[in-house]
Amino acid sequence: RIHEQEAQTDVTKARYDVQRAELDTVPHEFLSQVEQEQKKLALADAKARLDEAERKLRAWRDIEMAELGSRTQKRDKARFDVEYAERQMGGLEIVAPVDGVVAIMPNWRSCCPPPDFKPGDRAWPGQVIAEVPDLSTLRVTARLEEAERGRMQLGQRVVVRADAVPDKELPGTIGDMSALARVDFSNWPPQRNFEMIVKLDQMDARLRPGMNATVRVAVDRVADAVLMPARAVFQKNGRSVAYVSRTRGGWDERLVQFARRGQEQLVVRDGVRPGERVALKDPVSPVK
Repeated sequence: RIHEQEAQTDVTKARYDVQRAELDTVPHEFLSQVEQEQKKLALADAKARLDEAERKLRAWRDIEMAELGSRTQKRDKARFDVEYAERQMGGLEIVAPVDGVVAIMPNWRSCCPPPDFKPGDRAWPGQVIAEVPDLSTLRVTARLEEAERGRMQLGQRVVVRADAVPDKELPGTIGDMSALARVDFSNWPPQRNFEMIVKLDQMDARLRPGMNATVRVAVDRVADAVLMPARAVFQKNGRSVAYVSRTRGGWDERLVQFARRGQEQLVVRDGVRPGERVALKDPVSPVK
């Protein structure tokens, strides 16, 4: 910019010199022929210097325009880079389409059982890291052992008790069951279990995805049955025994016979009466 201003100054000065030389070349009766020729030569020199000054001014302006174009391109590129970086950063922020609770999904490429995704884990294209489930359509996924699969039917009534909602039982029905057993890596050693989907009749606002629950299925009905926890039965010398609390303290060992046996409860046929208290841990075995 400074060079252009200097060139503009030179042009202005050269124009002034041309105008002064033109005034000097006006025919004058007191000037000799030689002096008039000198004045004409001075005018020609002034015009030549003006042409040179104007060429330099145009050259500097062309240079300035070229530099301006280069700077404009650099500015546009910098603006594009900023906008691109902003779009890239915007792509790292996901906006939920609806209100709800964010459920972190398990990282299946990690150890067994797979933990939930956490900061620092590697993700791959298409991997679901988190989701916002519709809490109005929650369902319960249960695991069935091979011996239990044949006793279950679609539409069968069930009762669900969630660990986070201990004061309420949620009724439902069996909605679907897998046709093939799948390897369950949540425990070690892995087991082959069938998957059962339970549809709940009503929801509870305290339920959240990923909560643990126990599903009870009524496969048969026994009138006036006495139930006791399966953990209250111990094997002693090939016999099934239970320890019943005495009124004055201590425990009575009783032989127990049962008509039905489930994973968590037993239907007692003989050995324990309704209302008696039983031990969930062996009270006579030495504590290790």
